[in-house]
Amino acid sequence: MQFEINKTVLIKLLSNISGVVDRKNSLPILFNVKIEARAGKLCFTTTNMDLLIAANIENQNITEEGETTIPVQLFHDIVKKIPDNVAIKIKLQEKDNIVSVTYGKSKFTLPCLDPIEFPILSDGEPLNSFTIESKEFARLIDKSRFAVSNDDTRFYLNGIFLHSVINENNEIELRSVATDGHRLALSSLKSSEVTEDMPGVIIPKKTVNEIRKIIDNEENLKISLLNNKIRIKSGDYTIISKLIDGQFPEYNQIIPKNNDKVITIDKKIIFDAVDRVSTIANDQHRTVKCTLETDKISLQVNSSDGGFADEEVSASFKGNKIEVGFNSKYLLEIISQIDSSSINLKFDDSFSPIILNSDNLQGLYVIMPVKI
Repeated sequence: MQFEINKTVLIKLLSNISGVVDRKNSLPILFNVKIEARAGKLCFTTTNMDLLIAANIENQNITEEGETTIPVQLFHDIVKKIPDNVAIKIKLQEKDNIVSVTYGKSKFTLPCLDPIEFPILSDGEPLNSFTIESKEFARLIDKSRFAVSNDDTRFYLNGIFLHSVINENNEIELRSVATDGHRLALSSLKSSEVTEDMPGVIIPKKTVNEIRKIIDNEENLKISLLNNKIRIKSGDYTIISKLIDGQFPEYNQIIPKNNDKVITIDKKIIFDAVDRVSTIANDQHRTVKCTLETDKISLQVNSSDGGFADEEVSASFKGNKIEVGFNSKYLLEIISQIDSSSINLKFDDSFSPIILNSDNLQGLYVIMPVKI
């Protein structure tokens, strides 16, 4: 195997596929990238047995076909330090079982492992497929993935729930939902490509993050749902991932139905106020107490060492006084996801979750109160 490739092309490719590698893995082959050079094409593949990313690119500078595997992180670190737009020559020296990486008068050699040992994550025939704009799918997952749980005891919450629903206007929506039990994020988009019978799937958090790295500069994605797997084709890249085998909660039961007390407030004003008063918080929950009264919200934080912060902001509200506490970190993360200049906070009472949304938001957020 021997070929030449531009450094700028190679470093982008390696950056996109190297995140798959799990440093805790015990199998040496899983630290490697498989490189294949055949018929004018290069294929670079990484996997951790649960997630596989393959990049296929045209290359007319293949002088000898073949395949091998080399340590991907070491390869990435070497290529990263090579000057931009330099032609890099990659050559497999089978006799010595090494790959040489050369440019100009510099040369590096990397150990190889037999590509026969490299595992392949099979995909099979899709049960359901659809095409979606890359930027729309990126928005869909960006608005929900921050709320994915990291609690391994509830593994079914360690990903985003992707599914289709019929909305109140009798239209088919594609939805992405995530929750960690403290907050819930729901993002949606209308799509003529998605069908009502699309099975709901839970995409692992790591897979979501790797998808997000790759799809930025592409126009369309082809998403296929397989038996316990998902396959996404994006330009030169193919992603195959196992799905989380579990039952996502009936999230509609978590969304409050009686939150008729609505406050409309400038997004920046409420974000900055919560951010300022929470600076003093030093408890585990970073609790901020919100007191709602006519046309104002008072924000207070007490720290365990005697610190105190108090701020009042104007808001459009009519109704009885409500006092409720929130984790300020969670509240700030939700507010930052809303792109509108103003947001709506919908309350029921001091003990119920609140809904946050805006007039043009395709989705909503729910945050649970904490004890004050």
